[in-house]
Amino acid sequence: MSIKKNFFRKKGNKKLIFIILVVLTFFSYLAFSIYDEYSFDDISNDKLISKETIEKEFADEYIDSIKYQIRKNEVFFTGISLNKKNNKKRKFRFIVGEKEYERIKENLKNLGKENKIPKMQQIDKYYNNYFSSFSLLEIFIFLYIIHYFYSSTKKNIITCEKSNIFFKDIAGYEEEKKEMKKIVSFLKKPKVFSSIGAKLPKGVLFSGSPGVGKTLLAKAIANEAKVPFYYCSGSEFDEVFVGLGSLRVRKLFSNARENAPCVIFIDEIDSIGRRSNNSINSSEQTLNQFLVELDGFKENSGIIVIAATNRVEVLDKALIRSGRFDKIIFIPLPNKNDREEIFKIHSKNKIIASDVDFKELSLMTTGLSGADIENIMNEAAILSINNKNKEITFSNINEAIDRRILGLEKKSFVISKKEKQIIAFHESGHAIISLTLPNSDKLQKISIVSRAQTGGHVVLSQKDDKLIYTKDEMFSRIVGYLGGRASEEFFFGENNISSGASNDIEMSTYLARLMVVNFGMSKDLGPIKYEKKRFFEDDNNFNFSEQTAREIDQEVKKIIDLAYSEAKSIIKRKKEDVELITKTLLEKEVITFKQIECLLKNKKVSKKNNGKLVKINDEKINIK
Repeated sequence: MSIKKNFFRKKGNKKLIFIILVVLTFFSYLAFSIYDEYSFDDISNDKLISKETIEKEFADEYIDSIKYQIRKNEVFFTGISLNKKNNKKRKFRFIVGEKEYERIKENLKNLGKENKIPKMQQIDKYYNNYFSSFSLLEIFIFLYIIHYFYSSTKKNIITCEKSNIFFKDIAGYEEEKKEMKKIVSFLKKPKVFSSIGAKLPKGVLFSGSPGVGKTLLAKAIANEAKVPFYYCSGSEFDEVFVGLGSLRVRKLFSNARENAPCVIFIDEIDSIGRRSNNSINSSEQTLNQFLVELDGFKENSGIIVIAATNRVEVLDKALIRSGRFDKIIFIPLPNKNDREEIFKIHSKNKIIASDVDFKELSLMTTGLSGADIENIMNEAAILSINNKNKEITFSNINEAIDRRILGLEKKSFVISKKEKQIIAFHESGHAIISLTLPNSDKLQKISIVSRAQTGGHVVLSQKDDKLIYTKDEMFSRIVGYLGGRASEEFFFGENNISSGASNDIEMSTYLARLMVVNFGMSKDLGPIKYEKKRFFEDDNNFNFSEQTAREIDQEVKKIIDLAYSEAKSIIKRKKEDVELITKTLLEKEVITFKQIECLLKNKKVSKKNNGKLVKINDEKINIK
């Protein structure tokens, strides 16, 4: 389908038009300067001192008219004189000081044929010739402002995008893609559905976390249906000047009607579709115009508006009601199987080593989006090139995952031996609890290599994707968070605990509070939701009394104390295992789950390269 494009609407012509305006202004200035220079006869001031010199200068002619402009400390005269013999006119000009102004003016009045007084006209003080350099600059600025606003509000501000994305290129989301294929059928054969009274949905709202593939799915719909795809962001309609946003909305939909059937995709629609806060501003006008345009569609017109947002709850109810956005489709983070397929898709054009197990990688990337996985595979490819590898190995991908989650490795950061021991015992405490508690997440690896702001870390992954968590599972997670601090206290004493558990304490407190306030998992307080979320309201986020707030704090502390006691109990029972893991960490810095299994079973660990078993160094660690 051909899309009409005016010369001024083409994206690449804006700079060209600007250059043309500059060149035309320059040559206009040059031409008028030359004209201004040679079209007037300049008369020096000394010829105008007395009446006699003036009569001599204009001996064969008389002055027909004179215009004068009073400037700062000077007077600028321009006039026309008429020759007595051939009646030819000539222009003249001269500049005099303000003190000589009255005398020269009186002399000029006495000149002329038969003492005819010439017409004297005073020009306004701020008037200047339209063709002076200052006016040309004003004209240029004015023309450019007109061009800027015209180009910013041009008809096809939202350009028709082209891509090669189809449903087969998007891994997972089988149920969502099945629903979207119905929309494709609507776009391809609208008459088939309208014949039995079915209506094409006017709008589809994609909701989900950033990077899950909302834009890819919208592009796939347009490509599968072979219709134009218009992509824009909600911020493009947000303008400082009142009315421009609504004007752009009108022109977007006007252009879409001319090229129907088509798909309009608006990303981050919450920037213009937020709930009203009883104030009149340009964003609200833009939203109102958008609502009107959605209602203005004829049934089965062939136009589908797809919007994406990360927060449906902040959108105006008038926007998400039926008849505007008829379908709200939640796009979740990819599950275990989806992540495996996404890894395969982003590995198609890459040379992958035989040791790469995509199933294992999917377990290591729980909670990451498709965009994160794409970034990880690209980073792994860069790392393999830097390491002069001919293929992307599992270690490259593993390093890329760590970089994405934790940040760059700080090899140059040197810490003391005691601090390194504290970090090793801390991470070993986390690890031993995840290996002990049945409801804990699966341990992947332990590292005491500094990354970003962390001295070490433990990588855990969920065995299966979860939608709900039991009370035991949440409590086990809190125990796991507190395992590092419990290990420090047990091996180094209460006075030598470190600040390294700050994030662990924050997360454990957050989970304990969720259990009490949001999930109703407290026996004393019962299944009551004590906090609520409100938007665009000035009051606080609580709906309970001060007494209840104290009871909530007491319940949260009770859970934390019980979890910390459980963590210390496990550390005490597994003291030898914690020391063994710590010794291995201090020697190798990074150990995987398979190495830990071998270590705890045989009291030895296999080397990374050849798989042979070697004994751990029996050197004692100094513990105070």
